[in-house]
Amino acid sequence: MKKIFLTIAIIGVSHFIYAQTTNAFPPTGNAGVGVANPVVPFQIVKSPVAFTNVPMQEWDPSIAGYNLTLSNYNSDAGIDYRFTQFTNGTPYPVLTFRGGNIGIGTTNPLVPLHIVKSPAALTNIPMQEWDPLITGYNLTLSNYNSNAGIDYRFTQLTNGISTPVLTFQGGNVGIGTTAPDSQLSVNGTIHSNEVKVDTKSWPDYVFKPGYTLLSLTEVKTYIKQNQHLPDIPSEKEIIENGQNLGEMNKLLIKKVEELTLYLIRQKEETDKQNKIQQKQIDELKIQIAKLAK
Repeated sequence: MKKIFLTIAIIGVSHFIYAQTTNAFPPTGNAGVGVANPVVPFQIVKSPVAFTNVPMQEWDPSIAGYNLTLSNYNSDAGIDYRFTQFTNGTPYPVLTFRGGNIGIGTTNPLVPLHIVKSPAALTNIPMQEWDPLITGYNLTLSNYNSNAGIDYRFTQLTNGISTPVLTFQGGNVGIGTTAPDSQLSVNGTIHSNEVKVDTKSWPDYVFKPGYTLLSLTEVKTYIKQNQHLPDIPSEKEIIENGQNLGEMNKLLIKKVEELTLYLIRQKEETDKQNKIQQKQIDELKIQIAKLAK
């Protein structure tokens, strides 16, 4: 019996010695967990070093299906460090440090800060939310399934009313709309000190020799048949398709230049008629003078 008792004591001492060689808690200096010679104020090393892909630290491991773990993983980038949350037994990647990149919701960050909603199959719910505790007021960033793939939307909640602020969809950007149909779509008023529109042509060709100007009679006939000016979109077209400001400005300038030509022609015709009338008046004056003698 004494011999057996002594063996057990030796085993206990050997276990105690092993634990002390892999952890260091000196009264002064550096402290280490999993390392006997810590080189920083508090150093944690998973022991033995050969073990990877298992937790280094774990919080609430006794709560079935719910905990938070910090693990290191072998990867082509070296060693990754991952915080993983288990909720009802389902693992969710929370925070990953990999090859100099940080991932939120992903274990494979490809850029310095890579955010992915986890799991990726869930859409139409917020990815990020600011001031979620202020009732009726917040700003959320969400991704949505759409025919363009995945949209990313900033939505503002003001006094309980949801307003789309900024939407990225299929290469287009929308302000105040969740369905931008152009590279920039704005549903609302644009307030600006100046708007510059580039154009590749301008209607000064109206003043060049050889330009065919419709007669006023032809313009009158066209208006009577169509109820709008030639070359100008109809009311129906504008209501259905909107108006291109750059193109509309060109058309309006064209009409102004044509109107100028009409006025010039009208003046020339008036001057011509005035000369004829003045000649007739002068001839009548001569005849009256002769009769008076």
